[in-house]
Amino acid sequence: MGLARTWSVGLSASLRATMPALVGILLVSIVVGEGAGHMGDPLVPKPARAEVGLQGPILDLPTDSAADRVWQYFSTDGFPEIAQGTSTFDIPSEDDLRGGMAGFPDKASVEKLRWYGIKTVVLHLKLPPLPGLHGDNVPEPVDPAAAAGKPIAGLGITRKRVGDVVIYTIGPGPKALHGHD
Repeated sequence: MGLARTWSVGLSASLRATMPALVGILLVSIVVGEGAGHMGDPLVPKPARAEVGLQGPILDLPTDSAADRVWQYFSTDGFPEIAQGTSTFDIPSEDDLRGGMAGFPDKASVEKLRWYGIKTVVLHLKLPPLPGLHGDNVPEPVDPAAAAGKPIAGLGITRKRVGDVVIYTIGPGPKALHGHD
């Protein structure tokens, strides 16, 4: 109430006596008024129905730290084992996996997926519209539509397009890129 006393210098005695109450009413009004506003509920994206119940471990593409937050959220629907995540510090295995997906689907990326034990890849052709989804990182693959059109013959994988996602099943094969079988 020291502030009220400072402001009351030169005011009448009756006004000075009511100043602390007036300041208190003003502060309470500010606090109550701040909570009176209404913000709309955020729109939270939902995974495609085709994604529910897929065999894990699953890798969602494109992958970068921003998009991976969405894919992590999607994993709360059934809690399948997923290959990606995000952190405030670099995770070498995560960086290695992300760094090999620019050419997906190609021989090197499929071998890397096998080495990490990934059974299913979900390629999202459209990213959900979320603020902050476009960071400094470049997602891999950069052009999901072009990746979806690449040939897969001889890679030992299958694919199925369902709406805005393409689901790849990674079959057994050599893990030559990162070591021995």
